Amino acid sequence: MEVAGNVHLKFLQKEAPLSDEWELAYYFKPMWGVSGDFYDFYEIENNLHGLGIFDVSGHGIASGLVGIIAKAVIYRSFRDGLEKAPLKNVLDDTNKNLINEIGDTNIYLTGIILRFEGYNVEYVNAAHKQLLHKKQNNKEVKIVTDNGTPINGYFLGIDLFEHPYNQATFTVEKGDELLLYTDCLSESHANNDPHFEEFGDERIIELFKNAPEGSPQDTLNYILKSFYEYVKTDELTDDLTIIIAKKK
Repeated sequence: MEVAGNVHLKFLQKEAPLSDEWELAYYFKPMWGVSGDFYDFYEIENNLHGLGIFDVSGHGIASGLVGIIAKAVIYRSFRDGLEKAPLKNVLDDTNKNLINEIGDTNIYLTGIILRFEGYNVEYVNAAHKQLLHKKQNNKEVKIVTDNGTPINGYFLGIDLFEHPYNQATFTVEKGDELLLYTDCLSESHANNDPHFEEFGDERIIELFKNAPEGSPQDTLNYILKSFYEYVKTDELTDDLTIIIAKKK
């Protein structure tokens, strides 16, 4: 398991890319060994065009292997659709390709993909935690929707759930921040005791809103400090991934 975990880590970027338009920070902590979470920064010809965060069902080597395959499939679909396809179509193609690649494994994925074009952001969601957008001018935090309609499609990688995805396109301003995370952040309990209240999405929104002004890493550190003080342990019961992107 340790060897498999080390191999799995080699497929993930060890540092967020440098970009003229976005400042990035992320946190990745596998529960143990091989992680079912993975992330990617879509840097093509030295330009950052988007990013993704994903959570594979289950834990262990099987989930990690599916994650490695899925990461390659998603990157290929993103690259091939960069100039010619709406992002929702990219996610449709991703799902079809994943179904063909991983077959009947009963393993599925949730995830978010963002695509950047100047001050415009395209956003798709496959049954994942919602994307949060913090406005620099008033510190308001909103769940990103399509004019009030939630952006949360079906799982990826299961033929039964194959269905067209929808998308939102929204604008950001200088200093705006985006927060993406896997469900470990919201669903963890104090002392890992299910009788205690979950950390919760509302608490995450409040922390994101009240984080002191600074870099994405400062915001990330602020959220993580509160999270670990709440759960009171470093031994989590799920894989944890968080990404914060700030518009320059």
